[in-house]
Amino acid sequence: MRIRCATLLIACLVSATTSVHAAYDFVKNSEFQQGLTHWTVNEGGKDATLTVENGEVHYQGMLGSVQHGIRQTLEFDASEYTSLILHATVRVDEAKLAGTGLNGLEAPLSVFVLYTDAAGTEHIRSSASSDGRFWRGFYYEDPAPPASGANGYKVKRGLWQDYQLDLMTLEPRPKWIHAIGAESSGWARLSAAIKRLSLIAPEEGREFAVNPALTRMAAGWQSCVDFEPAAYQAELVPLPQGMQIQSALGDKRVGLLQKIEADVSSFQSLLFTAEVKVDKQRLGGTGWNGREAPLAMLVTYTDVNGVKHDRLPLKADDVERRMFWRGLYTLKPQPPASDMNGIALEAGVWSTVSFELMELDPKPRIIHSFGVEGSGRAPRDASVRRVSLKGR
Repeated sequence: MRIRCATLLIACLVSATTSVHAAYDFVKNSEFQQGLTHWTVNEGGKDATLTVENGEVHYQGMLGSVQHGIRQTLEFDASEYTSLILHATVRVDEAKLAGTGLNGLEAPLSVFVLYTDAAGTEHIRSSASSDGRFWRGFYYEDPAPPASGANGYKVKRGLWQDYQLDLMTLEPRPKWIHAIGAESSGWARLSAAIKRLSLIAPEEGREFAVNPALTRMAAGWQSCVDFEPAAYQAELVPLPQGMQIQSALGDKRVGLLQKIEADVSSFQSLLFTAEVKVDKQRLGGTGWNGREAPLAMLVTYTDVNGVKHDRLPLKADDVERRMFWRGLYTLKPQPPASDMNGIALEAGVWSTVSFELMELDPKPRIIHSFGVEGSGRAPRDASVRRVSLKGR
């Protein structure tokens, strides 16, 4: 594994200004160029049909009002995003029932999002109540009582039109996005189509870390020993925000880990960032073999050539399967200790360190896990209050 760009250190005390990056679409095959790959079809019965051709999903209904459609499971933490743009390109050709039906929940074509909001309420039900899923129905004919236009968006008949909404304007805001989909329902004789359904984080990228602020250890994080999940360790001391990793005796390797198994091959940037502080250290630098530090950031991954990097070898020249590991230290090393694989910090001061993982050579293709840990001779004391892994 070769390393470029100043050992991957992007910044310590990183500036808030960054260049503009491309938006990230959480929906796979959002323009249906691969047919219904990544989508699950919910059949509505023999009189309701759903076909795909040239990137267009067509809905037809002849009898009855049974819902039928497509759905994709997403399951991601949205709490770190300031904006999430729902974008659909739709067309409604025929509908017997005007507006969105008698209860505001029937339309020849609609899009929906299942989510849990910031207050912990699940919005997953087909309901017009306050805890119902987000649902938007498309229609071209204004309704007359008892039909309604609630939860609807009027379009021009037979024409492709774009619909956009920032889901972060919902109140309470979404915290966890479960799924997205498009469906057709209502009285007989309906015809509609969709050729794009996206959920986009504009210019922000994708946050892979669950609970990056470490407000609760249990939310996404696991304690680990020697890079593997383990029962809670006494060396981990919760802070009002973050976690202290310390040791008064011994040299046990203990930390926090998230396993994600994420394909990152489509990203141009993969920024691994942490807010850290090192207070105390006995063994200087990163130890005798460049693999021990009071605090370290780690990533296990498989590279684009299929080689898995999940080890921290004893020998410095054994790099074939070496994981990404950067030790953070404050005490200058004295031989035989070294500063290999390390970054020097000012003692007792909170700092932000960031590493661009796409500068690894070969680049990562699958991220298996990431986290922070402490190791080396006691006494040692360090803290972390934010860990982020963001792809763009």
